Amino acid sequence: RPRGWRAPAVSVSVSTVLSGAAAAGVIATGTFGSRDEIPLAFKIGGFVSRVLVDEGATVHRGQLLASLDLREIDAAVAKAHVGFDKAQRDQARMQRLAADSVATLVQLQDATSALDAARSDLITATVNREYAAIVAPEAGIVLQRQVTAGSHVSAGATIILLGGTRRGRVLRVGLPDRDALRVTLGDAATIRFDALPERAFIGRVQLVGRSADPRTGTYAVEITVNGADALPSGLVGTATIAAHGATGEASSG
Repeated sequence: RPRGWRAPAVSVSVSTVLSGAAAAGVIATGTFGSRDEIPLAFKIGGFVSRVLVDEGATVHRGQLLASLDLREIDAAVAKAHVGFDKAQRDQARMQRLAADSVATLVQLQDATSALDAARSDLITATVNREYAAIVAPEAGIVLQRQVTAGSHVSAGATIILLGGTRRGRVLRVGLPDRDALRVTLGDAATIRFDALPERAFIGRVQLVGRSADPRTGTYAVEITVNGADALPSGLVGTATIAAHGATGEASSG
């Protein structure tokens, strides 16, 4: 070789070496369903008069889903109206008597307080009448129907579980802490369902829980599933998440 000769520079690539588990991404199994599952209940107890939807039904916002027997409720509203009307008359009569110095100031104040109480009773009865019916707060799918017509229910007991569609549908999985720390919002995922093994769906992580479930010790992760709107809720699916650190970073020099 001539004196001073140097070999030409050669470009090389350097890749971070990852363990087999990391290279494969994060794999987890979960259940597909609406992101928002809304329990619907009556504000007061009573006998169910009608349930107008079955499980699996698609409903629109404002649609009547169920109602209570209104006979006792309407009687309570009528009674509250009568009490309010009487309290108005009593308070007006006491005002006239007080103006003529026949009634005392305390008697007028008592009549005014009674009127305020009767007004509150009427408002309460009217609100209870309004909430003796369950309407859909948003469009969605009926996931569960808990009662039938003729059943007696308590105030606040879930009558219908509605899967809302406003915020979409997701695959919910639980990840152990090691995997949860690698997953970030926006990570791509491939989802396969046990019932449709030949199809693969694409999605992205849209929620990563910040605290562990006290029962399982896992962190909740929600993954959007593209093109799965027609699928029923409850399907079991497996997601492979291209989590943070799941692929090597290459550089050239």
